[in-house]
Amino acid sequence: MDIFLLSNGRLTTNSQWLNYATSRLKKMFQPRQIRKALLVPYAVLHGDHNQRAAELSQSLGIEVVSIEYFESPVEAI
Repeated sequence: MDIFLLSNGRLTTNSQWLNYATSRLKKMFQPRQIRKALLVPYAVLHGDHNQRAAELSQSLGIEVVSIEYFESPVEAI
C-alpha cells in the first residue's frame, strides 16, 4: 500500500484540485500501477465529497472514492 497525504486545496491561479501535484502523482501511479485512491476528506467546510472525488478521478486518471462510502473506515484503508 502506498500512502500520500496532500493538501486538498486549489491554487488561486488554477481551479483544478491538486493541480500543483498532478504531474508528480501521475509519475508515482504509473510504475506502481495504482488505479484507485481513497479520499479522506478532513476539515472540508464547503463542497461535495462526491464531486471532489469525481474531479480528482478525472484529473488524475484513476478511480477516487470517498471514505464515507464504506461501512468501516478501517476496511476501506
